[in-house]
Formats: sequence, structure tokens, C-alpha cells
Amino acid sequence: MADGPVVALAGGVGGAKLAEGLQAILGERLTVVVNTADDTERHGLLVCADHDTVMYTLAGLENSEFGWGLAGGVLLLLTIFGQRVFPLAGGSAAGIGVLYAARGVGAGLGPIALRWIVGQQPQRLRRTIGPAYFMVGVFYIALAAAPSLWIAAICVLFAHFGGAVLWVFSTVLLQMEVPDRFRGRVFATELALVTLMSSASSYWTGRQLDRAGWSPRTLAFALGAMFCVPGVLWLIIQSGWKEETLNSEVSTLR
Repeated sequence: MADGPVVALAGGVGGAKLAEGLQAILGERLTVVVNTADDTERHGLLVCADHDTVMYTLAGLENSEFGWGLAGGVLLLLTIFGQRVFPLAGGSAAGIGVLYAARGVGAGLGPIALRWIVGQQPQRLRRTIGPAYFMVGVFYIALAAAPSLWIAAICVLFAHFGGAVLWVFSTVLLQMEVPDRFRGRVFATELALVTLMSSASSYWTGRQLDRAGWSPRTLAFALGAMFCVPGVLWLIIQSGWKEETLNSEVSTLR
């Protein structure tokens, strides 16, 4: 890659994650041009959704769902893998960049591909969330045994394919099914829980690396296994889910 400035076009979650990976490689050489076609006005305020997504992602402040808050530790782990396990070209920046770029590609493809396959009916979205947790867990467990950077990147891509699915689908379900008068409080509570879980996950991962002496591969296996726990819980809840009762209760609240 040339040493001059690089311009990237970005929009949405996938573009933001790709920009994040490029930023790790290029630093200040990167300029991101963000989509403005989806800007809208709400209650007299200009909402620039893609600008916010890209800026928060590059600042490390992006949101995700509560169980996906475990990704706080995972994102720290990607940096450690790129730095210690798979340094590229004698340095850590390129390895980190490859893993974050793989994360961006997976995050961009996941919701688009799965929505095309399963549609957007609430029942199907709910049934997809549980397996998405297992997809994240299985591929992070696979990352623990990855023999090369490129195999590791494939594992990260598919893990975040599943992660983006559970993130986007669960957000869509909240928007579709939470009554208008409760929605702000529900999303505020969700954000608080995600932030708490992400912080706890990052702290635990850093502590295990620095004080307990765990290797990055051991931590990848442990975090992958942890992702299966909310998946199991979701499937148990889903098995007792009564769609007709839920739809009736939501209609009454509205």
C-alpha cells in the first residue's frame, strides 16, 4: 500500500467496522467519507445516523446488546492477538488491522445476509438470536486454535457475522415490539446494562492477561464458551415463548 493519504467510503455498521480496521493500519493517513443520504430530521433535530455510527465506532464507544457486551473482552483480545500472537511484517499494527478489518466485514455481511434468508418477521428474528450467540462462541473457540493470521481472520469474520446478527435483530425487535411510551426507558436501560457488561468483560480479560498469566488463546477459548451461556438461556426462553399471548399484550399496551 502506498504511503500517501487513503480515502474510504463508509456507511452503517459494516462500513464503520471496516474504517476501524483501516484506522489501525493507516492511522492519520485515513480519511473517511460517510454516507449522508440517510440523514433525517426528528422533532426539529437533524439525525445523522451513519455519521454517529462511524464516529462512535472509531472512538471505541459503539453500542451492542447486553449479551454481546461480552465483546468488550473480545475486542481487547483482538488487539492482543494482533500484537503478540500474529504480528505481521515485524510489527503489531498490521496484524491488529487485519483482525479488525475481518471483524468489520463480518459485521457488515451478517445482518444483510440473514435478513435476506429469514425475512423480518418477529418470530424468525427471535429464533435467529440464540444460534447467533453460538456462532460467536464457536468461532472464538476456533480462534484459540488458529494456526495463522489468515485463519484467525476467517474465525473473527464469522464470529462477528453472528455478533452483528444478534445485535441488529434484537434492536429491531425492541423497536418493533416495545410500546412507544416505554421505548426510551427500555433503550436507556439496555445501554446501561451493555456498558456495564462490556466494562466488566474488558476488566476481566485484562486482569486474566496481566495477573493470572492466561495466554490469549486460553482467553479466546474461555470467552467463546461464555458466549454460549446467553445462547442457552435464550433458547430456553424461546422454547416457552407464546407468540399469540405476546402479540396480544403488546397490542393492549399500545
